[in-house]
Amino acid sequence: MFHIGALTDTSGAYFLDDPAREVGDLFEEWSPGCWIGRGSALFGLRGRVERPALRSVLAGRPIGATISPDPRRQRSGFDVLLAPPKPVSVLFAGQDRSIARGVVRSHERAVDVTIDYLEQRAAGVGRQGGGSEDRVVLPIDGLVAARFTHGVSRSGDPHLHSHVVVANFARESSGRFGALDTRGLRAHAQAADALYRAQLRHELRLLLGVVWEDGHDGMERIAGVSD
Repeated sequence: MFHIGALTDTSGAYFLDDPAREVGDLFEEWSPGCWIGRGSALFGLRGRVERPALRSVLAGRPIGATISPDPRRQRSGFDVLLAPPKPVSVLFAGQDRSIARGVVRSHERAVDVTIDYLEQRAAGVGRQGGGSEDRVVLPIDGLVAARFTHGVSRSGDPHLHSHVVVANFARESSGRFGALDTRGLRAHAQAADALYRAQLRHELRLLLGVVWEDGHDGMERIAGVSD
C-alpha cells in the first residue's frame, strides 16, 4: 500500500506523540521517528527525530538554516504512507520476537529504498518558466523526510506501516530552495508501490526465509499464514 496525503499542521504532534510501543518493545534501542532522505543530511538531520527539529522542518525553516518559507505556502509537507500486505502484519504480530524484529527491519529497508527511488526519479521543485503558462520541474538534491513506524491500526488490529513525513521544500541543482512539485510523486505512486512490495518480498525471503504465494485475488500470501 502506498498513499500520499497533504499536511498543513506544523507541530508534528500526530507522529511524535505516538510511542509505537508495539514496535519499540521489540528492540533495546529504538525510536518511532528516524530521519531519512538525502535532503535531511544537508541540514545535519540524522538518527532520532526530536520535536524541535521536526517542528522547524515543517515550518519551512530547519534549525540552523537561513532559508525563509514562502508566506503564501499552505502545505507544511506530505504524509507518504507505506504498508505491507496483511499477512506480513500477521507475521509481525506473532509470538516469536525474533521474527517480528526481522519483519520490521525488512519493512523499513523497503521503505527507505522506495523513498530513495522517489528522490531520484519523481521529486522536483517547480519553477515558473518564461511564459505565463509555463512551469518547469527541476531535479533536487534530495528529500527532507522522517520515517515513523507503527504496528497497529487505530482499531488495534495488527497493521505494520510507516508514515514518511516529507517537508514541502527541497534544494534544486542551482542551490535555490523551493516548494515540492508533487505531480511527479503522484505520477510515480504505482511504480513506488510495486517497488516497495518487491523489495519487501526480497528482504523477508533473505532475512527470514519467507515463501510467497499468489492469492486468488492477486494479492501476495505467505506460506503458513492462512486467510
